[in-house]
Amino acid sequence: MLEDRFQIDPSGKPTLRDPSPVQEVFSGDPGENAGIDGSGIGGSVTANHLSSQSLGVSQTPLLKFPLVDNPAYSGRMSFKVYRLKPANADLSALFESPVFDNVKGYAKKITEAFTTVPGEEGVAPIEADEQAALDAQANADAIALQDNKKAQADAVRNILTGLNDEPVEDAPRVDLYFPLSVQIDDTVDIGTGNLGGLGVGILKGAENNQKLGTAVANSVSAGFQNVFDFALGGLNKETAQYVANKMGKMGPQGIQTAVSVATQTAINPHTRAVFNQVNIRQFSFTFKFIPASASEAREVQKIIKHFRSQMYPELLEVGSDGVTLPLGYKYPNLFKITFKHRGSEAKIPRLQYCYLRGVQSSYNPTGQAFYRDGQPNEIDMTLQFQEFRTLSREDIEKGY
Repeated sequence: MLEDRFQIDPSGKPTLRDPSPVQEVFSGDPGENAGIDGSGIGGSVTANHLSSQSLGVSQTPLLKFPLVDNPAYSGRMSFKVYRLKPANADLSALFESPVFDNVKGYAKKITEAFTTVPGEEGVAPIEADEQAALDAQANADAIALQDNKKAQADAVRNILTGLNDEPVEDAPRVDLYFPLSVQIDDTVDIGTGNLGGLGVGILKGAENNQKLGTAVANSVSAGFQNVFDFALGGLNKETAQYVANKMGKMGPQGIQTAVSVATQTAINPHTRAVFNQVNIRQFSFTFKFIPASASEAREVQKIIKHFRSQMYPELLEVGSDGVTLPLGYKYPNLFKITFKHRGSEAKIPRLQYCYLRGVQSSYNPTGQAFYRDGQPNEIDMTLQFQEFRTLSREDIEKGY
């Protein structure tokens, strides 16, 4: 039939269907309302399983859409599942306490020395040699405390840098067509802060190459001098109005308003932009599935289930002697997302490993038709991802 020779590409245009022995035909015709013209022709998405057994090698399972390579789908997106292995760092340094016990013991003896009277019954005075021994122990404990802090810092550093990524071998790789629009937003958090008069003075001193401490002292000194000059009548009119307004700010709201209206002046807060942090990038991709065969319909369901299952964490069972409770979660897996064009890397910024934070599935968004085996005629799927860490300028230079 004529409609069997065509399928609809992601832009809604009909394209020739490349015949392939892998495609299957539905065991039953679609319902009378399937598709706009009743033909049930799909095309936004098809799917494919490559048999690793037929190739004679062990391969990562592949869920591909569309099943048949078509020039209309030259752009591709690949989703590969990875996990972060917990660090093998020695965490005991974070919880060691002998050094702290020694410090507390020394502090206890010092406290007793100052809170007891030598010569009282049951209380022995601290001799000079004993005090010297305590001082020596305190010095040794201080050195040990620094070493312990270094060990703790090393442990934390190993935790942060020792997370190794590895692919999840039994998880399929999903290969989908490039959607109609991919938006990548790079943002940072820029807030605001008020310098005030004191801050302006400090900033001006810093601009004049004054040391920070000197700039602070000069600014504070100038502020007090203005108050004294105001009290003694040594300021010009504009400066006196400003100082009066500034002093009025120290009183109740009514006084503040009265002074501001009377002097017809307002305090300049000297607002400046302040860099706070880099925001983690987030992405959203939408795909339309209109199965054209039974195998395509089954693969669409597998694709959706795959993303949903990888989004959720596993339970962390805590307990012993065969009695456990689900008291926590293991971190969910990450996705490595790549953009391809005709087999090569597309000229699009790369993405870091991403957590999948949302899967939205809309079944039969444009009609109420089902195939005879219960498969919906159309499914829209939206995936929402978030990178696992923030970027820096160095990352951008590397292509992210």
